[in-house]
Amino acid sequence: HSEDAITWSVFGTVSHCAEEVRAKWIDAFLSLSNLPNISSREANIFLWRRVPHPDTLVSGGPEIDFGITTENALIFGEAKWQSNVALSQGKNKDKDQIMLRGEFLLKYGRRIFPKLSHHVVIGIGLSKESFRNTVPDGVLFRSVSWEEMCSLKAHPLCDEVQRYFKWKKENTKLAY
Repeated sequence: HSEDAITWSVFGTVSHCAEEVRAKWIDAFLSLSNLPNISSREANIFLWRRVPHPDTLVSGGPEIDFGITTENALIFGEAKWQSNVALSQGKNKDKDQIMLRGEFLLKYGRRIFPKLSHHVVIGIGLSKESFRNTVPDGVLFRSVSWEEMCSLKAHPLCDEVQRYFKWKKENTKLAY
């Protein structure tokens, strides 16, 4: 029931592709996510990195399930399969996972990557409605479904990823 395997299957495999293959897939992902002003040039994908906590700057803060950097953007992604977005986060337990990622991008993303003009948090779940927009002003929010992600024809292993998604969904005891 974990989202880690599907996250690797979609993002991890693309992260190891040639730059032109990666850029083509990221173009499709950006189009799906309605992010037309973000370039796919100089694109890199990373998985499961921690960033300092935006409230305290201590290490071991939020774990970013997937991230994408391009010549003009920094994107943080939160992947879910059946679990909900964790609430009661932050120093005062009054934030959720999406808000923490957005706050980090707003407070520190611009300082760390001053040339990147676009900062985005994207949620991927079984349903687009798995996520609420709780990011601060100045950070974009998008939500897409795993079915949409696994249907992107630009993925170099598209047929295999689609079969995996179908198998995973069929073998998941859906909570709803």
